[in-house]
Amino acid sequence: MRRLLRTPVLHFLVSGALLFAAVRAVGAVGAQWRDPSRPAIEIGSERVEALRADWLARTGEPPGESTLRALVQAEIDDEILIAEARARGLEASDPVVRARLARGVGFIAAEDERAAIAGDARRVENALALGLARGDLVVRRRLIERMRAELSERDEAPVPEAEIATRFARDSARFARPARVALSHVFLARDRHGAALADDAARLRARISAEGLDAEHAIALGDAFLSGHSLPLRSESDLARELGGDFAHAAFALEPGRWSAPIASCYGLHLVFVREHTPAAPATLASARAQLRGELATEHAAAALRRSLDALRARYEVRVLGAGT
Repeated sequence: MRRLLRTPVLHFLVSGALLFAAVRAVGAVGAQWRDPSRPAIEIGSERVEALRADWLARTGEPPGESTLRALVQAEIDDEILIAEARARGLEASDPVVRARLARGVGFIAAEDERAAIAGDARRVENALALGLARGDLVVRRRLIERMRAELSERDEAPVPEAEIATRFARDSARFARPARVALSHVFLARDRHGAALADDAARLRARISAEGLDAEHAIALGDAFLSGHSLPLRSESDLARELGGDFAHAAFALEPGRWSAPIASCYGLHLVFVREHTPAAPATLASARAQLRGELATEHAAAALRRSLDALRARYEVRVLGAGT
């Protein structure tokens, strides 16, 4: 008997039995204390790994701890929104979902419109009974969008004028209108003219001046340009992004109504004709009001959605099984 008690196999069996009993006890306690009124949302380890792999595929880098936590939280929010949508009957009543389910179980061959509608209804009910909506990604996305829209619309009060004025005072520089020019240009490509580029540009400018050519006929004497030869009003920063900072600076120094000397860009040389030059103008609340109202309304809706999600999370019991979250 003493020899048996010292057997490693017996120790292993006893330890396993004790561990199994402990797990059963913990599970029983957990089940006993679990609130049956709070539906469970469970994110399994395989879903956590799928989120991790998707982020790696999209960015080329594995998500950090905080990023993965945010991804999991977004997944939890989506599950809560889907559960709420189903609890509110949207899965059965939403027209987009019903059309999706009707198509998913096949097309009907109806003799008239009334029969078609009845046939669709039967197919939708069958699809719901079979649980086809649960695994349909389009249906899931539609339910999430419907719930987000409903929760965001809880703050529908007009944006107060005082809030618009306060935001304008903070961001007025963003609404100031910079000086702008509208121009036409004759382009000579560097890769086409090579070492003769400067001479060709000088001769072309002399011809345009001597013949008094308008922009349309002058442009026809140059090379094709991908962005076009007649540019509407552009700020200096806009022109700099398109043609380089040196070109933009030179263009803004030109006198309107005259062809310029050749101006270099990274593509070649340009003969520039400034059609219009508008000065900078300070921002006004009147001109910015509509944009600010829209931006603030969007912020209010996002805040309403966050508050609603916070309240909904408290009604669910969430379990995340993935390690490291």
